[in-house]
Amino acid sequence: YLKDRLLVIRTDGKAIVIDTTAPTVTVFVPATSNTLKVPITTLTATDNTGGSGVTGYMVTDTSIATNAEDAGWSATAPANYTFTTEGSKTLYAWAKDGAGNISASKSASVNIQILHGDINGDNIVDLKDAILAFQVLAGSNPSGIRSDYTISGVDVNGDNTIGLPEVIYILQKVAGIR
Repeated sequence: YLKDRLLVIRTDGKAIVIDTTAPTVTVFVPATSNTLKVPITTLTATDNTGGSGVTGYMVTDTSIATNAEDAGWSATAPANYTFTTEGSKTLYAWAKDGAGNISASKSASVNIQILHGDINGDNIVDLKDAILAFQVLAGSNPSGIRSDYTISGVDVNGDNTIGLPEVIYILQKVAGIR
């Protein structure tokens, strides 16, 4: 075999193109989020012309490089990433191609400021949230509770249920005590 950087010529004279160029990736996320589940508004990757094509995406909150065999690769770009705590965070995105080449990471920062007590997800803590909480306490199953309540981080005391601590917190917030 005669080997060139992108081309291998077999002894029978046939050429085989070898993809040694990693794809490139671009990721954008909002500058702030009021939930632990942060939307990834854009994540795209491209491979070199004649390359093997982008076959996977990975998004993590660590800058540690990954390898092509790691669990967590997705064939499609993820729509969101869920953090475990609020604060200033950085997301790292990678892409891989069919030859196993992995892009350099692309990072984006996000500031997560959770609006505790926002039970209905309208980005305001108000009497609507208190009414929903009271309805839950009364044993009903009201509509209007945000679908991501248990993973959003808006739960006041971290028990992932709506109860008396939420009612008290919301009323204090509405009264301006908090």
